[in-house]
Amino acid sequence: MPVEAEGAAISELALRDRMRPSLFAVRGVRLLGAGGYNTHEYVPRFASPTEVMAAIDEYAIPLVLLQPGQAGRELAHIGQIRDTIAAFPDRWTLLWRSDEGPPAFLYEVVGNAAKPADQAKLTRLSAPRQLVE
Repeated sequence: MPVEAEGAAISELALRDRMRPSLFAVRGVRLLGAGGYNTHEYVPRFASPTEVMAAIDEYAIPLVLLQPGQAGRELAHIGQIRDTIAAFPDRWTLLWRSDEGPPAFLYEVVGNAAKPADQAKLTRLSAPRQLVE
């Protein structure tokens, strides 16, 4: 799945949402990253797989689309997701994978689909953190 296919995957999930609008697309850089609005200000928010899993559970994230980056150019939270999957294998189910172009993986986070999502909290998470000057 090429990088530009991320939006297509999100659109496809929205089309399949039977209780529309009930799904939120939360970028990993927002949930697992800190810093400012710009990519060059990015720093990882968490230091351990336990903290990453707790954040995913706190927001009741039911699906994770993982698209590893090029070695040396990958944001830290991508590796943290891989480490979290390894640390909590019973919580992750691989639903789909693509090895065409850059690899991509869609996981279900077991137990989170039945949890109610806090839409206001998800909206705040996805909102800009600061204005670009």
